[in-house]
Amino acid sequence: VQVFRNRQLGNKASAKVSVMLGFIFGIFGILFMVNSIRVTSTVIIDLRNIAFLCAAILGGPAALYISCLIIAFYRMVYFGVTTASVVAALSVLIISIAGSQLLKTSLSRRYKFIYLFLFTMVLSNM
Repeated sequence: VQVFRNRQLGNKASAKVSVMLGFIFGIFGILFMVNSIRVTSTVIIDLRNIAFLCAAILGGPAALYISCLIIAFYRMVYFGVTTASVVAALSVLIISIAGSQLLKTSLSRRYKFIYLFLFTMVLSNM
């Protein structure tokens, strides 16, 4: 991919790259949310956490905030303002705040990935 050649990713990404990655993974998150996995009639798993994880690791906190806001806005518009939509939007915003704080820690990239994955998986599938 020529766009990312010789560019820093993660916390060192430029503002332009972070914004672009935020929009890209926001759209991916919407696609993952709409095309969810139905385990049973009452258990539905969407894969938004993968979009959050990729935005956070590749684009840093700014990309995570942008992708979370896009997904929360889409959730409210598409599903309407219901209790479930408000709770889902709030969980996405909690993911963005907690994820950006986790990205600022001095943990290795591997541990950040693991903690972000577990955290987003638990909160996005509520």
